[in-house]
Amino acid sequence: MGQSPAHHRDWSHLSITMLERMEKTVTDAIYPATRKVSTRTLLFALLLSTVMMIMLYFRHSSEPASLGYVQHQVRFKGRVPLLPEEDPQFIYGDRIDAQLAHQPAGDLHSALIYQQIEDNAEQTMWLVEECPVKCMMTNMDAHITAAEALIFTPDFIDRIPLNRPPQQLWFLQLLESPVNTPTLVEFNGNINYTISYRWDADFVSPYGRYMAFPKPKVVWDESMSRKTKNVVWFVSHCLTANHRLEYAKKLGTYIDVEIFGECGQGKRSAAEMRQMLTNDFKFYLAFENSNCGDYVTEKFFENALRNDIVPIVMGAPKQDYLKIAPTNSFIHVDDYEDAEHLAQYLKYLSSNASAYNEYFAWKKLGRLEDSKLPCRICLFLQNPTHKVYEDVDFWWHGKKECMYAAEPPAPFIQ
Repeated sequence: MGQSPAHHRDWSHLSITMLERMEKTVTDAIYPATRKVSTRTLLFALLLSTVMMIMLYFRHSSEPASLGYVQHQVRFKGRVPLLPEEDPQFIYGDRIDAQLAHQPAGDLHSALIYQQIEDNAEQTMWLVEECPVKCMMTNMDAHITAAEALIFTPDFIDRIPLNRPPQQLWFLQLLESPVNTPTLVEFNGNINYTISYRWDADFVSPYGRYMAFPKPKVVWDESMSRKTKNVVWFVSHCLTANHRLEYAKKLGTYIDVEIFGECGQGKRSAAEMRQMLTNDFKFYLAFENSNCGDYVTEKFFENALRNDIVPIVMGAPKQDYLKIAPTNSFIHVDDYEDAEHLAQYLKYLSSNASAYNEYFAWKKLGRLEDSKLPCRICLFLQNPTHKVYEDVDFWWHGKKECMYAAEPPAPFIQ
């Protein structure tokens, strides 16, 4: 993950000015428009660049600042980026910390934000908690017109105006993978900001977030190996683009795999499921319905990590899990030649309590938290940077970042 913005909030104007001059000198020396460059000039540019990096090193943290970070600080005068176009290389990671640390300029106001909730939810209003700015959230349809901002998913299109009122900001929340998301063409030209698990969204909203403790815990639970059963999976949709059910059944020929839900031994209540995950089984198949970039859902965070069970993951590439997951907390199927080799490793862990418990060492180093999306939006609305997605459908569907062996039938569901 990127360097924490907390390390970089105290840039002085003097430092930025110096960096601007240094960058210009280095750039002019290395990339001259027409003239030849002497060896002495190149050496001077190299020395100046080295000095600049050393200054940043000692001023901000024990980690050396990247060139991308230096260039960003020069461009934005030391302000941390809030939106993806300000940080296209994700130097600041998911920007959640930067958005929470945002200090709006000028007088603050209490915004009314409408957020779509399930149809059977009670119509109500509530205050955004633990936020330096007081904003009201509502799911009452009567407030749709008066709200400063609307947060909704694509299936909400029948309940909002055909065109966005000029004084209102629309936030489109995308929870499913592109494979399972319908066309967004009807939203083109109306969406101001996007909310998604994807890091290129304006507001990254992961299904879970790992935060390190200031100091490691002295004591942590090493009793996970008390469990007696091996692999379990709760799944109710069997046809998916990545053929996850076929893989699970193949794995079951080499090690015990119990499948519950529509695709297995029938449904279990939420309480039964939680009890089985926490007390009985050692491994959970946190298999997503699509193998798409950044797509890591509650199957990983809620079903597995919060229930003290080791997730075996299929979905996003391994590097996407590594940037958001606790260290050494999961097993990725891509690390194994086939299901048989994966089963061999699982059998080793199942019979080795010490090795198995290492997958829970992260619990003494940090915890899972919410990303505080309402507060981030509330802070942003104080001084919003106005923008419009002219083609939000292409932004979401056009990247072709989902991987599968063959073109899948549609639609797929979770």
